[in-house]
Amino acid sequence: MYKTSLDIIDQHNWTEGSKFLELIKLNLEEQKDESECFELLVEKYRLMKPKEFKSKWNRFQRIKPKVEWINK
Repeated sequence: MYKTSLDIIDQHNWTEGSKFLELIKLNLEEQKDESECFELLVEKYRLMKPKEFKSKWNRFQRIKPKVEWINK
């Protein structure tokens, strides 16, 4: 479904899409787990609040299998 990063932005708009793209980069490309992503995005860079991270992470789990441009 998501053949490029632009498909994510088209589906979820810039703000939400960019957060999903960051989760894709951290989890699928860099193999970081949920706690490592949380540490970077919430604690270090403060890009999300804890509740938002949990919501985005759960949604990301449903999106993840549909990301086609990353070799898993």
